[in-house]
Amino acid sequence: MQGDGTKADEHRAAAALANGRHTADVIFTAICLATDHVDDQEFLFADQSLTDWLPDFRGRMIPHPYYVKPFLVNQAMDARRQLHPLKINETRYETGYGMGTPFELDFVLAPGNVFKRFTCDVGLHPTAGKKGAVMFAVEANGKELVRTRPLRVGDEPVQLDVPLPSAEVLKLSLKTIADEGSEPSHNLAVWGQPVLKTE
Repeated sequence: MQGDGTKADEHRAAAALANGRHTADVIFTAICLATDHVDDQEFLFADQSLTDWLPDFRGRMIPHPYYVKPFLVNQAMDARRQLHPLKINETRYETGYGMGTPFELDFVLAPGNVFKRFTCDVGLHPTAGKKGAVMFAVEANGKELVRTRPLRVGDEPVQLDVPLPSAEVLKLSLKTIADEGSEPSHNLAVWGQPVLKTE
């Protein structure tokens, strides 16, 4: 855009419009939360998909195949780095994370005392290899709340229902932990339908 002030103005205007819409959205949401209403309809915000939140992720390398980005939103990756829908056995999930191992995906919830529980299905993707074995753990502010036994390809999904502690700021961590002797390229973990619940 060097030397072309018109193009620069167009980009600045687009950014200003996006910023204005976002600001209006924040104000409208605050009013709705304060009055428990949206357009005169009762406003109940009981469940929220964790995939709607931005993770606190700064990037780091992990073993193949998720070494470029250790997690994917709403899809999974096989050992050949091909993309697939999120599945555990035959159960398909519209939302969730495909994740490499070992890895920890963090979310900062502020205020942290809004959500009371975290629910999710965990397991290995059908394309994971026979040498895959992963334990799934959920932490809140550094304290482990739950850890599964080692799960392998073909195991049924494990349903997590984890009470969350009350805190001003809550750091929620989803951790995949490789079992001893497992093969990194076979440890294709799935967090299916991760949901924050207010009740």
